[in-house]
Amino acid sequence: MRSHKPAQGAARQRSVRQLSDLQLTAEELDRLGRQGTVCAERRREQVYYKLRFRQATDGRQMVRYIGRDKVAADTIRAEVRELQAGRQHSRALRRLEAAARGLLRTTKRETAATLAVLGYHYHGLAIRKRRSPRGQDQQSADTDR
Repeated sequence: MRSHKPAQGAARQRSVRQLSDLQLTAEELDRLGRQGTVCAERRREQVYYKLRFRQATDGRQMVRYIGRDKVAADTIRAEVRELQAGRQHSRALRRLEAAARGLLRTTKRETAATLAVLGYHYHGLAIRKRRSPRGQDQQSADTDR
């Protein structure tokens, strides 16, 4: 009966400690910066860790084996999070910008009526005084003399 366990020497030789140990191509690292995760998979009583992401060309899922070392998996997880940090910050900023635009739109809508009563209006983001009709400007200038 054959055992499916790898030899001790083989396990040491293929030890994965960080993301660079997985020998990913530049394209795969770029893709990993957009999306990807470290997953834990349970087989019998053991937990194995894998890095999962999708190929840019055809969307197929790619899997790289990390091993049973939780510390190595956590290290790689942190590296992946660092690769994705810029994208996450950009997404958060876009959400905040959208919320700010919505708040500004609501505020302008709610204050427009009050401004109109006072003789003002919005011109883009600026609040401006409405001009008097031409005839009234001339009449008021004549009465001031």
